[in-house]
Amino acid sequence: MELEGEYRQEISESLFHAVKKYARPSEIEIAEGDGDGFNIELLSSPGATCAIELLPHEPSFQVHFTRPHFSLNNLTFTVSERDYDRLGIKTTRCFASADEAANWPIGLLTLSCNVAQA
Repeated sequence: MELEGEYRQEISESLFHAVKKYARPSEIEIAEGDGDGFNIELLSSPGATCAIELLPHEPSFQVHFTRPHFSLNNLTFTVSERDYDRLGIKTTRCFASADEAANWPIGLLTLSCNVAQA
């Protein structure tokens, strides 16, 4: 059981460092959260945030995106196909590595949301 906790901590740190590696400091700020998660904030206007947290008892993550006029919550993902196969409850996304997983929230945060109102 202790090894599982160590593994979960390892994948959490791996994802955090991958996000730091791929995020442009001029566009995105990354802050460590309390315990098993961290936050990503888009610095441009309008701002957007993303909270990523490691789920308890599973080697998977939950992510919450917030923009000024909407939010998208409770999306789940894993950072390895091996972990996906072991999950009791399957996640919505499965990435091959922490590097691949890191680019997903960064891409969604920096995606332009220019929707004309009727």
